[in-house]
Amino acid sequence: MSSRHLLLIRCLMVSLGTVSCLGESEDVGREEGTWSVAPAPVLEIGVVEGADAYMFEAIQNARLLPDGRVVVADGGQLLIRVYGTGGRFQMEIGGRGEGPGRFQGINGLWLTSEGKIGVWDAGNRRITTFSPEGDLESTHSVVVGDELAVGNLEVFLGSFSDDDIALASLQLGGDPREERLYPDRWVLARFGLD
Repeated sequence: MSSRHLLLIRCLMVSLGTVSCLGESEDVGREEGTWSVAPAPVLEIGVVEGADAYMFEAIQNARLLPDGRVVVADGGQLLIRVYGTGGRFQMEIGGRGEGPGRFQGINGLWLTSEGKIGVWDAGNRRITTFSPEGDLESTHSVVVGDELAVGNLEVFLGSFSDDDIALASLQLGGDPREERLYPDRWVLARFGLD
C-alpha cells in the first residue's frame, strides 16, 4: 500500500556551531512506515563570522516548537535563542546571572506538554520555564535530600510525558591517591516542574 509519500522529518542535528533541520524528501515506491531523510538540510542556522544572533559558543540543545520555530540553547553564552521557520532570528531569552530567568549553566532544554520551553540550570539548581513568546513562566529551585548533597545534578537525562525531568550526578568514589578501588556512583533523580 504505497505510491508517493511526502515526509517531513522534524529532527535537529547540531554540529560545528550550526543547527541544521533535516527536512522534506519525496519517497516513491516505499512501503508504508518507511522513513527516509533528505540528503541536505532544509534549514541551517549559524555562521562562522557575522551577526551575534547567529554566532554560537557551545550549543547544548535545540528543539522545534509546535509552530515550526527553532529554539537553541547556547550553554557558553547562557542564552536561549528563538529562530523563525526560515531561520531568521526572533528573540533571545535569559542571560548570565542568578535572578529569575537568568542562568549560571544551561544543562537541559525541553518542551513541556503545554509547549513551554523548559530549562535545567545546574549552576542555580533550578528549573525555569518560558512561554513560546519568551515570557518567564516559572522558576523553581530544586530541593534535594542528603543522598544528593554531594552531586550537582549536572546531567540532564530528559523529560517525561507528565513534564517531570530526570537528572543525574556522578559522585566520584574514594581518594584516587590511595591504592584501593572505590567505585564511582551515579545518582539519578526525578523532579516535577514545581
